[in-house]
Amino acid sequence: MDTENIIKSRKITSKEFIYALALNTVIGISLFLAFCVIRPLAKRVYASRTYFVNELKRAPVLKKGLFSWIIPTLKITDKDILKLTNLDSYMILRTIRFQMIFFAIASVITLCSLLPINLKSSNSTDDLSNFSASPLERGSPLLWAHFSVYTVSIFIIMFFLYRESFLFIKLRQEYLIDPEYSSSSKAHTIMVCGLDGDLADESKLKSIFSALPGKIKKVTINRDASELEKIIKKRDKAVQNLEVALTKYIIRCKMHHQKFFAQKHLSRLHSLKNYSIFPKKKSIESVSPSNRIRQSSGNITVVNQNTDSIQLTPPPLPTIS
Repeated sequence: MDTENIIKSRKITSKEFIYALALNTVIGISLFLAFCVIRPLAKRVYASRTYFVNELKRAPVLKKGLFSWIIPTLKITDKDILKLTNLDSYMILRTIRFQMIFFAIASVITLCSLLPINLKSSNSTDDLSNFSASPLERGSPLLWAHFSVYTVSIFIIMFFLYRESFLFIKLRQEYLIDPEYSSSSKAHTIMVCGLDGDLADESKLKSIFSALPGKIKKVTINRDASELEKIIKKRDKAVQNLEVALTKYIIRCKMHHQKFFAQKHLSRLHSLKNYSIFPKKKSIESVSPSNRIRQSSGNITVVNQNTDSIQLTPPPLPTIS
Protein backbone atom coordinates (compact mmCIF):
# COMPACT_ATOMS: atom_id res chain seq x y z
CA MET A 1 0.00 0.00 0.00
CA ASP A 2 1.53 3.31 -1.10
CA THR A 3 1.51 6.56 0.84
CA GLU A 4 -1.51 7.97 -0.99
CA ASN A 5 -3.67 4.99 -0.09
CA ILE A 6 -2.50 5.13 3.52
CA ILE A 7 -3.51 8.79 3.76
CA LYS A 8 -6.89 8.13 2.19
CA SER A 9 -7.53 5.09 4.40
CA ARG A 10 -7.02 7.13 7.56
CA LYS A 11 -10.12 9.21 8.12
CA ILE A 12 -10.50 11.95 10.69
CA THR A 13 -14.13 12.43 11.58
CA SER A 14 -15.71 15.61 12.82
CA LYS A 15 -16.33 13.99 16.21
CA GLU A 16 -12.61 13.40 16.69
CA PHE A 17 -11.89 16.99 15.73
CA ILE A 18 -14.50 18.36 18.13
CA TYR A 19 -13.19 16.13 20.93
CA ALA A 20 -9.58 17.23 20.35
CA LEU A 21 -10.64 20.88 20.09
CA ALA A 22 -12.68 20.71 23.30
CA LEU A 23 -9.88 18.92 25.18
CA ASN A 24 -7.21 21.41 24.12
CA THR A 25 -9.54 24.32 24.84
CA VAL A 26 -10.17 23.08 28.37
CA ILE A 27 -6.45 22.53 28.96
CA GLY A 28 -5.60 25.99 27.60
CA ILE A 29 -8.24 27.77 29.68
CA SER A 30 -7.18 25.82 32.79
CA LEU A 31 -3.53 26.80 32.35
CA PHE A 32 -4.51 30.41 31.69
CA LEU A 33 -6.66 30.62 34.83
CA ALA A 34 -4.00 28.82 36.88
CA PHE A 35 -1.46 31.43 35.81
CA CYS A 36 -3.86 34.26 36.66
CA VAL A 37 -4.40 32.82 40.15
CA ILE A 38 -0.79 31.90 40.94
CA ARG A 39 0.79 35.08 39.50
CA PRO A 40 -0.04 37.45 42.41
CA LEU A 41 0.78 34.73 44.96
CA ALA A 42 4.16 33.60 43.58
CA LYS A 43 5.76 37.03 43.53
CA ARG A 44 9.25 35.57 43.71
CA VAL A 45 8.69 33.74 40.40
CA TYR A 46 6.47 36.06 38.36
CA ALA A 47 7.39 39.48 39.78
CA SER A 48 11.00 39.15 40.90
CA ARG A 49 12.09 42.08 38.74
CA THR A 50 9.83 44.43 40.66
CA TYR A 51 11.96 44.28 43.81
CA PHE A 52 14.96 41.97 43.36
CA VAL A 53 16.99 43.99 40.85
CA ASN A 54 18.49 47.44 40.76
CA GLU A 55 16.08 50.37 40.95
CA LEU A 56 16.96 51.44 37.40
CA LYS A 57 15.98 47.99 36.10
CA ARG A 58 12.86 47.49 38.21
CA ALA A 59 9.60 46.86 36.40
CA PRO A 60 6.39 48.61 37.49
CA VAL A 61 4.32 46.67 40.01
CA LEU A 62 1.14 45.23 38.55
CA LYS A 63 -2.16 45.01 40.36
CA LYS A 64 -3.20 41.77 42.05
CA GLY A 65 -6.34 41.25 39.97
CA LEU A 66 -6.73 38.07 37.96
CA PHE A 67 -6.70 39.84 34.59
CA SER A 68 -4.99 43.11 35.54
CA TRP A 69 -1.76 42.06 33.78
CA ILE A 70 -3.22 41.78 30.27
CA ILE A 71 -3.61 45.49 29.40
CA PRO A 72 -0.13 46.57 30.74
CA THR A 73 1.43 43.68 28.81
CA LEU A 74 -0.19 44.79 25.57
CA LYS A 75 0.68 48.46 26.13
CA ILE A 76 4.37 47.97 26.93
CA THR A 77 6.74 49.36 24.29
CA ASP A 78 10.00 48.00 22.92
CA LYS A 79 11.91 50.83 24.55
CA ASP A 80 10.53 49.89 27.97
CA ILE A 81 11.46 46.25 27.44
CA LEU A 82 15.03 47.19 26.51
CA LYS A 83 15.25 49.49 29.51
CA LEU A 84 13.95 46.96 32.03
CA THR A 85 15.64 43.85 30.59
CA ASN A 86 18.61 43.06 28.37
CA LEU A 87 19.02 42.64 24.64
CA ASP A 88 18.75 38.84 24.67
CA SER A 89 15.43 38.88 26.50
CA TYR A 90 14.13 41.51 24.13
CA MET A 91 15.06 39.45 21.06
CA ILE A 92 13.38 36.36 22.52
CA LEU A 93 10.18 38.35 22.96
CA ARG A 94 10.46 39.63 19.40
CA THR A 95 10.91 36.05 18.16
CA ILE A 96 7.70 34.99 19.92
CA ARG A 97 5.94 38.02 18.45
CA PHE A 98 7.24 37.12 14.98
CA GLN A 99 5.87 33.59 15.30
CA MET A 100 2.46 34.89 16.31
CA ILE A 101 2.34 37.33 13.39
CA PHE A 102 3.57 34.77 10.86
CA PHE A 103 1.08 32.08 11.85
CA ALA A 104 -1.73 34.63 11.82
CA ILE A 105 -0.82 35.67 8.26
CA ALA A 106 -0.38 32.05 7.16
CA SER A 107 -3.76 31.12 8.63
CA VAL A 108 -5.51 33.92 6.75
CA ILE A 109 -3.84 32.99 3.45
CA THR A 110 -4.63 29.30 3.92
CA LEU A 111 -8.27 29.85 4.83
CA CYS A 112 -8.84 32.24 1.95
CA SER A 113 -7.02 30.37 -0.83
CA LEU A 114 -6.30 26.71 -0.08
CA LEU A 115 -9.35 25.68 1.94
CA PRO A 116 -11.90 26.45 -0.83
CA ILE A 117 -9.76 24.51 -3.35
CA ASN A 118 -9.51 21.48 -1.08
CA LEU A 119 -13.24 21.48 -0.28
CA LYS A 120 -14.14 21.79 -3.97
CA SER A 121 -12.12 18.69 -4.80
CA SER A 122 -13.72 16.53 -2.05
CA ASN A 123 -17.12 14.87 -2.07
CA SER A 124 -17.49 14.34 1.70
CA THR A 125 -17.47 16.91 4.46
CA ASP A 126 -17.54 14.45 7.34
CA ASP A 127 -13.93 13.41 6.81
CA LEU A 128 -11.73 16.27 7.98
CA SER A 129 -8.77 14.99 5.99
CA ASN A 130 -10.57 16.42 2.95
CA PHE A 131 -9.71 19.89 4.24
CA SER A 132 -6.08 19.11 3.39
CA ALA A 133 -4.50 18.41 -0.01
CA SER A 134 -5.28 14.67 0.14
CA PRO A 135 -8.40 14.85 -2.12
CA LEU A 136 -6.32 16.29 -4.99
CA GLU A 137 -5.08 13.85 -7.56
CA ARG A 138 -1.40 13.59 -8.37
CA GLY A 139 -0.51 15.96 -11.20
CA SER A 140 -3.54 18.16 -10.65
CA PRO A 141 -3.01 21.80 -11.68
CA LEU A 142 -4.63 22.85 -8.41
CA LEU A 143 -1.46 21.79 -6.59
CA TRP A 144 0.16 24.95 -7.93
CA ALA A 145 -1.94 26.88 -5.43
CA HIS A 146 -0.33 24.96 -2.58
CA PHE A 147 3.12 25.52 -4.08
CA SER A 148 2.41 29.23 -4.42
CA VAL A 149 1.29 29.52 -0.80
CA TYR A 150 4.39 27.58 0.25
CA THR A 151 6.61 29.97 -1.72
CA VAL A 152 4.88 33.03 -0.29
CA SER A 153 5.34 31.64 3.23
CA ILE A 154 9.08 31.22 2.64
CA PHE A 155 9.38 34.81 1.39
CA ILE A 156 7.48 36.07 4.42
CA ILE A 157 9.81 34.16 6.75
CA MET A 158 12.91 35.44 4.94
CA PHE A 159 11.60 39.00 5.10
CA PHE A 160 10.99 38.78 8.84
CA LEU A 161 14.38 37.14 9.46
CA TYR A 162 16.17 39.84 7.46
CA ARG A 163 14.35 42.61 9.28
CA GLU A 164 14.95 41.06 12.71
CA SER A 165 18.63 40.41 11.95
CA PHE A 166 19.15 43.99 10.80
CA LEU A 167 17.38 45.27 13.92
CA PHE A 168 19.43 42.99 16.15
CA ILE A 169 22.72 44.20 14.66
CA LYS A 170 21.67 47.82 15.09
CA LEU A 171 20.54 47.30 18.69
CA ARG A 172 23.65 45.27 19.45
CA GLN A 173 25.92 48.08 18.30
CA GLU A 174 23.97 50.63 20.33
CA TYR A 175 24.10 48.34 23.34
CA LEU A 176 27.87 47.85 23.08
CA ILE A 177 28.64 51.57 22.94
CA ASP A 178 26.26 52.38 25.77
CA PRO A 179 28.25 53.96 28.67
CA GLU A 180 26.58 51.76 31.25
CA TYR A 181 27.68 48.60 29.45
CA SER A 182 31.08 49.81 28.22
CA SER A 183 32.13 50.71 31.77
CA SER A 184 31.38 47.21 33.09
CA SER A 185 34.00 44.45 33.32
CA LYS A 186 32.16 42.08 30.97
CA ALA A 187 32.55 44.59 28.13
CA HIS A 188 36.35 44.20 28.35
CA THR A 189 36.50 40.43 28.83
CA ILE A 190 37.10 37.84 26.12
CA MET A 191 37.01 34.05 26.37
CA VAL A 192 39.43 31.89 24.41
CA CYS A 193 38.70 28.16 24.21
CA GLY A 194 40.70 25.12 23.14
CA LEU A 195 44.08 26.05 24.64
CA ASP A 196 46.20 23.07 25.69
CA GLY A 197 49.81 22.33 26.52
CA ASP A 198 52.17 25.27 26.84
CA LEU A 199 49.46 27.79 26.02
CA ALA A 200 47.63 26.97 29.25
CA ASP A 201 49.84 29.37 31.16
CA GLU A 202 48.75 32.77 32.45
CA SER A 203 52.05 34.58 31.89
CA LYS A 204 52.40 33.26 28.33
CA LEU A 205 48.82 34.19 27.45
CA LYS A 206 49.35 37.65 28.86
CA SER A 207 52.45 38.16 26.72
CA ILE A 208 50.61 36.94 23.60
CA PHE A 209 47.52 39.12 24.04
CA SER A 210 49.55 42.16 25.08
CA ALA A 211 49.99 42.86 21.36
CA LEU A 212 46.32 43.84 21.17
CA PRO A 213 45.38 47.50 21.73
CA GLY A 214 44.71 48.31 25.34
CA LYS A 215 46.14 46.81 28.49
CA ILE A 216 45.75 43.25 29.74
CA LYS A 217 44.75 43.54 33.39
CA LYS A 218 44.33 39.91 34.32
CA VAL A 219 44.42 36.46 32.74
CA THR A 220 42.44 33.66 34.36
CA ILE A 221 42.55 30.04 33.26
CA ASN A 222 39.43 28.02 33.84
CA ARG A 223 40.65 24.61 34.96
CA ASP A 224 38.87 21.31 35.35
CA ALA A 225 37.76 21.17 38.97
CA SER A 226 35.96 17.82 38.86
CA GLU A 227 38.68 16.03 40.86
CA LEU A 228 38.79 18.90 43.33
CA GLU A 229 35.03 18.64 43.82
CA LYS A 230 35.38 14.94 44.65
CA ILE A 231 38.11 15.69 47.19
CA ILE A 232 36.03 18.48 48.74
CA LYS A 233 33.08 16.09 49.08
CA LYS A 234 35.30 13.54 50.85
CA ARG A 235 36.63 16.28 53.10
CA ASP A 236 33.12 17.47 53.98
CA LYS A 237 32.10 13.90 54.78
CA ALA A 238 35.17 13.43 56.99
CA VAL A 239 34.47 16.71 58.80
CA GLN A 240 30.88 15.67 59.37
CA ASN A 241 31.96 12.30 60.79
CA LEU A 242 34.48 14.08 63.02
CA GLU A 243 31.81 16.44 64.33
CA VAL A 244 29.53 13.50 65.10
CA ALA A 245 32.34 11.67 66.91
CA LEU A 246 33.29 14.76 68.94
CA THR A 247 29.67 15.36 69.87
CA LYS A 248 29.28 11.78 71.11
CA TYR A 249 32.58 12.06 73.03
CA ILE A 250 31.51 15.30 74.72
CA ILE A 251 28.14 13.81 75.69
CA ARG A 252 29.80 10.71 77.19
CA CYS A 253 32.34 12.82 79.09
CA LYS A 254 29.58 14.98 80.53
CA MET A 255 27.56 11.93 81.59
CA HIS A 256 30.65 10.35 83.21
CA HIS A 257 31.49 13.62 84.97
CA GLN A 258 27.96 13.97 86.35
CA LYS A 259 27.92 10.33 87.46
CA PHE A 260 31.31 10.64 89.21
CA PHE A 261 30.35 13.74 91.20
CA ALA A 262 26.97 12.27 92.07
CA GLN A 263 28.64 9.19 93.58
CA LYS A 264 31.17 11.35 95.42
CA HIS A 265 28.41 13.53 96.83
CA LEU A 266 26.43 10.52 98.02
CA SER A 267 29.48 9.02 99.75
CA ARG A 268 30.19 12.33 101.52
CA LEU A 269 26.60 12.55 102.75
CA HIS A 270 26.82 8.99 104.02
CA SER A 271 30.01 9.77 106.00
CA LEU A 272 28.45 12.88 107.57
CA LYS A 273 25.61 10.92 109.11
CA ASN A 274 27.85 9.59 111.95
CA TYR A 275 29.96 12.70 112.36
CA SER A 276 29.26 16.03 114.06
CA ILE A 277 31.40 19.14 114.05
CA PHE A 278 30.34 19.93 117.64
CA PRO A 279 31.93 17.89 120.52
CA LYS A 280 29.65 16.09 122.89
CA LYS A 281 29.14 17.94 126.24
CA LYS A 282 28.04 16.64 129.57
CA SER A 283 24.78 18.02 130.76
CA ILE A 284 24.37 19.56 134.19
CA GLU A 285 22.19 16.71 135.32
CA SER A 286 24.93 14.24 134.59
CA VAL A 287 27.37 15.90 137.04
CA SER A 288 27.63 14.02 140.29
CA PRO A 289 26.69 15.99 143.44
CA SER A 290 29.89 14.82 145.13
CA ASN A 291 31.92 16.80 142.71
CA ARG A 292 32.94 20.18 143.95
CA ILE A 293 33.37 23.19 141.81
CA ARG A 294 36.74 24.66 142.50
CA GLN A 295 37.03 28.28 141.64
CA SER A 296 39.45 30.92 142.70
CA SER A 297 37.93 34.27 143.53
CA GLY A 298 38.31 37.07 141.07
CA ASN A 299 39.12 40.56 142.19
CA ILE A 300 37.34 43.68 140.87
CA THR A 301 39.41 46.81 141.39
CA VAL A 302 37.71 50.17 141.20
CA VAL A 303 40.22 52.86 140.23
CA ASN A 304 37.87 55.79 139.82
CA GLN A 305 34.23 56.57 140.22
CA ASN A 306 33.98 56.86 136.48
CA THR A 307 32.54 53.63 135.18
CA ASP A 308 34.52 53.88 131.99
CA SER A 309 37.78 53.38 133.97
CA ILE A 310 36.68 50.23 135.79
CA GLN A 311 39.16 47.38 135.22
CA LEU A 312 37.86 43.87 135.43
CA THR A 313 40.01 40.90 136.24
CA PRO A 314 38.33 37.83 134.82
CA PRO A 315 38.20 34.81 137.08
CA PRO A 316 39.90 31.63 136.07
CA LEU A 317 37.88 28.97 134.22
CA PRO A 318 36.11 26.54 136.52
CA THR A 319 37.29 22.98 136.73
CA ILE A 320 35.18 19.99 137.60
CA SER A 321 36.75 17.51 140.03
